[in-house]
Amino acid sequence: MLNLYFILPYLTTYIFMLEFCQVYFLFLWKVVFSLAILLPLYLNFNLYIESFSLHFSISTLTLYCTVFILTTGTV
Repeated sequence: MLNLYFILPYLTTYIFMLEFCQVYFLFLWKVVFSLAILLPLYLNFNLYIESFSLHFSISTLTLYCTVFILTTGTV
């Protein structure tokens, strides 16, 4: 019983670190995924639509899509 009380704090710390790493890598995966999907779209739209002065609206749309992907758990 004494050994269990000695090991329990280390075990809970280890479980907490696993959960933290899982959340951190999930967030990192969302950032990489959103950049891989939205950055080429942003660059293409920027090249083709800049002459029509829609640069601000396209960059705002890209920003909204990135925030949506990062804040929801759909990815």
